[in-house]
Amino acid sequence: MNSDGTGVSNQNSTKESSVSDAKKDTGLQSSDILEKARAAIASAEHASAAARAAAQLVNVKFGSSNLEGKS
Repeated sequence: MNSDGTGVSNQNSTKESSVSDAKKDTGLQSSDILEKARAAIASAEHASAAARAAAQLVNVKFGSSNLEGKS
């Protein structure tokens, strides 16, 4: 503590601003993480849809060839 008492208040202000900055950084990090998670989910959904479409094409081809072979 300084003789005029400013040292303590400046330290408190610095600590408060550090905490505030840390909360802002955490908020930004959380936002970035959520955005990346949303992008990953969208990518997985797209890949899943493509896999389903490919599976349907394979089933149609095998179904058609099985029907032709039995005739």
